[in-house]
Amino acid sequence: MTTIQITPEDDPLGQQRRSLLDWLRREPGVREHAEITLLSGAPAARGTMGVSADVIRLVVDYGFQLANLGVAIAAWRAACAPRARVTIERDGLTVTVSTADPATARALVQALGAGDDGEAGRNQGEGA
Repeated sequence: MTTIQITPEDDPLGQQRRSLLDWLRREPGVREHAEITLLSGAPAARGTMGVSADVIRLVVDYGFQLANLGVAIAAWRAACAPRARVTIERDGLTVTVSTADPATARALVQALGAGDDGEAGRNQGEGA
């Protein structure tokens, strides 16, 4: 199992987060292989004020294809939030999707799975 965190940028009221969360839950290529939740913001780091933003968390299984996530985010941007920038983090790697072009978004998100054929849920210990 692998965890992916998704955060729409510049979303102080959380409207884009909720919209994207709903979109991903309806997207068959994402929901079939991922547990999709909204994590509440954690307390702010010491020396800062407020709380950190909520994030969308996907816990994905072996069959999850990162390309499907890229296409889903591009489709959401085209339909709902054309100016939204979406940051995606997996295993310490981060990409930002700021395009509604499915091919470009797919390539960006697949970069998070470099070395594992784009299957995000693959265990590091598996092999020949």
